[in-house]
Amino acid sequence: MKFQYLFITKKLVQTAVFVFAAVMVCLGVYAREVNDPKKIWPDPDLSYIWRSGGPVKARFALSQDKVLVHSDGLVYMQVDLEADDQERPLLKKRTPTDFVIVLDRSGSMSGRNKMTFAQKAIESLLWQIGEEDRFALVAFDDMVETPIALRTMTSKNREELLSSIQSISPRGSTNLGAGLIEGMNILKNAGRVSGHAQRLILISDGMANEGITDVAELGRMAGGAVQHEFIISTIGVGLDFNETLLSSVADHGTGSYYFLEDVAQLDKILSEEFYGASRVLARNIVLKLDLASGFSVEEASGYPISQRGGAVLVQAGSLYEQQKKTFFVTLKVPTSAVYTEALGDVDLSYEANGTSYTVALTRPGLTIACLPLEKKEEVKRSVDQEIFTNAWTKNNYGLLLKASGGQVASGNLVGAKSSVQEYKNKLQEAYEVAPSPAIANQISELGTLEKEMDHSFTGADSEEKQKRLSKKLHFEGGKEQRVVK
Repeated sequence: MKFQYLFITKKLVQTAVFVFAAVMVCLGVYAREVNDPKKIWPDPDLSYIWRSGGPVKARFALSQDKVLVHSDGLVYMQVDLEADDQERPLLKKRTPTDFVIVLDRSGSMSGRNKMTFAQKAIESLLWQIGEEDRFALVAFDDMVETPIALRTMTSKNREELLSSIQSISPRGSTNLGAGLIEGMNILKNAGRVSGHAQRLILISDGMANEGITDVAELGRMAGGAVQHEFIISTIGVGLDFNETLLSSVADHGTGSYYFLEDVAQLDKILSEEFYGASRVLARNIVLKLDLASGFSVEEASGYPISQRGGAVLVQAGSLYEQQKKTFFVTLKVPTSAVYTEALGDVDLSYEANGTSYTVALTRPGLTIACLPLEKKEEVKRSVDQEIFTNAWTKNNYGLLLKASGGQVASGNLVGAKSSVQEYKNKLQEAYEVAPSPAIANQISELGTLEKEMDHSFTGADSEEKQKRLSKKLHFEGGKEQRVVK
C-alpha cells in the first residue's frame, strides 16, 4: 500500500513538472512572438508603431540607426499619417471653406480658349459652393483687380458672381507676384471664421514678367500662408508658364502643383481642391524635431522648413478625411568621429475640430551610432530595407525629376542626363545596401527617362517637347515626394 502511494505521488509530481514545463515553454514562445520586432515594427529602436492623441494617428521610422564614420551621414525618416478609426465619431461631414482663386488674365490667356475654359471651370465650381462657404476671385495682368470680393455663396450672390466672371477678358502682361499678394491678403484680412478651412488656387499660363519675378522670393512670399494657416495650390496651363516657379509656390504654400496642357480638365482640379479643403480632418500639421547637437534636417519632401529656438519645424499642410499621407525627412548626422548619441525628440502637432493635439513619436532610448570602418556590416544590418527603399525610390527620385526638369527647361541636355547618371550611380550603391526589386526596377527605368530627354531635343518641335517634358517632370516629382492615397 505504501509502495502504491509512493508510485502515485511520483506520477503526480512528474505530471505537474511536465505541465509546468509545457506552460513555461508556451509562455516563452508567446513572449518571443510578442517581443519579436517583426511582429510589431521592423526594429524596436526605430519606433515604427502607430501613435495617436486625437483623430490622426502617426508613426515614423528611420532608414537606419547606425552610420559609418566618414560617410555622407544621411539618414531618412519616413512619416505616415492617417485617420484614427477609433476617433471617427469626432469627424465632421464637411468643413465650411473660404476659397480664393487668383486668375491670370494676361494676353496669353486668349490663346487656345484658355480663358473660356477657365471661366467655365470657375462657374462650375460656384454651383458646388454652399451657403456656408465664402468665395473670392482675383484677376491679374500688369494690374490687379478683385472682380469678386470674399462673400458667402447665397443664391443672389451666385447670379452676380456668374456675371462678374463673364466680364473678365485677357489683356496686358503678367504681374503674378501682385496677384498672389492680393489673394493672400484677402485670406489674411478676412477675419477668420471659426472652423473654416481656407484655400488659395493660383492659375497661370505665362511667365512672371512684371513686379516680383524672382522664383525664390515668390516662394518665400507663399510661405506666409503657413503662419496664417491656409494652403496655396498652383495650376499651370498650357506650355509657356514657369513650372519651377509654380512648383516652388505650391511647395512653400504646402499645397499641390498641377500641370494642365489640356485646359478642359481645369474644372475637375478645382472641384477636387474644393472637395479636399472642405473635408479637412487636420490642419496646420507640424513635425517638430528637437535633435541632438550637430544633427540637421536637409530636406522634407518639399515642405517648408523653419527653426524655432533649437528645434526644426516641418510644415506639412493638412490631412483630408479618408486620406493617407507619407512624406520623408532627410537627416544629416555627424560622421567625423565614432559616437553613440540620442536622436532627440520628434513630435507631431495639428489642429482638428478647434482643438490642438500633440503626439510624441520618439521612444526613449532611440539613438544614432557612428561606427568605425571595420563595422561596415553592422551598419548595413541596421538598415530598414523598406524605409531605405521608399526614401530612394520616392523622395530622392522626386528630387531628381524636379532638378532634371529644370535643366531640360533651360535647354541643358548634357546637365539633365548627367543628373540622371549621377542619381543612377547612387541608386546602384543604394541597391547594394538594400537589394530590393523596387530599386532594381527604377535603375532600369532611368534609361527610359534618358531616352525621353534625348527625344525632347530632336526635331522641329523640340522646343515644345522640352517645355512639355520639364513640366511633366516637375509635376511627377512632386507626386513622388509626397505619397498620398
